[in-house]
Amino acid sequence: MTLELEIDVPENRQVTFTLPPAVPTGRTKVALRVELPDERPVEFPPFQVETPPPPADKFAREKAAFYRLLPELLKTHRGQYVAVHDEQVVETGTEKIEVAMATFRRVGAVPIFVELVTEEPRVVRILSPRIVRREVKQ
Repeated sequence: MTLELEIDVPENRQVTFTLPPAVPTGRTKVALRVELPDERPVEFPPFQVETPPPPADKFAREKAAFYRLLPELLKTHRGQYVAVHDEQVVETGTEKIEVAMATFRRVGAVPIFVELVTEEPRVVRILSPRIVRREVKQ
């Protein structure tokens, strides 16, 4: 897989990017090629790889686990909802509420993450509340 990015480099030369979900987790080799306008050779300082700390709360850990497991889930559970508890899939099905309720019956009332296994990003439309104002006649 080749990933090409065209970016505007800031003054501090720090750039952060997130790899797409298709990239498997774990140890891998990443190559970086920089094209300079004057074609002079570039010597790179040692890279500083910063691994973000694990999420603090259980729900965030379960959500992160879902996205970490997503490449494999796409092979086995595409189009189904999965419930993640203790960073493992514990329930699957076609109806989100049924999957959640079955999981709660199994593990109790604890934070879990339930999501549809799909490559497409989920689009949620949130309507703005409508404010009705009455004019007061004096």
